[in-house]
Amino acid sequence: MKRKWLNDTVPSLSGAAYRYIEEQIVTLRLKPGDIINDAEVAEKLGVSRTPVREALLRLEDDGLVEFVPRRGIFVAPIDLLDHLDLLETRRQLDALLMRFAVRRAQAEHCEELRDCAGKMQRAAEGDDTEEFLREDRRFDLIVYKAARNLSATAAVARLHSHCRRFWYAYQRKTDLVRSAAYHTAIMYAIASRDGKAAVGQSELLIDYLVELSKDIVQRDS
Repeated sequence: MKRKWLNDTVPSLSGAAYRYIEEQIVTLRLKPGDIINDAEVAEKLGVSRTPVREALLRLEDDGLVEFVPRRGIFVAPIDLLDHLDLLETRRQLDALLMRFAVRRAQAEHCEELRDCAGKMQRAAEGDDTEEFLREDRRFDLIVYKAARNLSATAAVARLHSHCRRFWYAYQRKTDLVRSAAYHTAIMYAIASRDGKAAVGQSELLIDYLVELSKDIVQRDS
């Protein structure tokens, strides 16, 4: 199995390019339908086009970009109904990762989670959505490392990216504080080795994301 998610924990040019482009897509600086110019990205990052192309291929696997022959590379659309299906899958995989992380986390992972929780809370209190999303992504990576299950991680990582983009696109006025509360509760539960609480808080987070998604679908229908 290719350990793609490890590109985020081991420094590499393609990993840096992936993180940069993924953040641009999640925060809608690159909007659905926008063309991605790999040469411009390479120049921006000061690298050759090879690691950028590697990052874009990974983003294609994640479903965040689409390669269209003779036309270019486009940011993939957001499909509201597909997002509800995605959340059903994420619910099961997140619960699995929570159980693994609680059992297998080392002291350093628990410390990282507490630090991440504090920074996420401060970002929410400061109404800093983009910093919140960076800490959200950091949270995911810490859990991946702590859980030590590559197949579960590979299955869920792309779902987390899609959820971050959806949430950023459709968040409501109170969603930043609310989302931070769910995430930090999960982090403290894992750090406290409380598997029941970690899974329970994960379920509450998904319930909230489903509620948000259904509200948007109903609004746009």
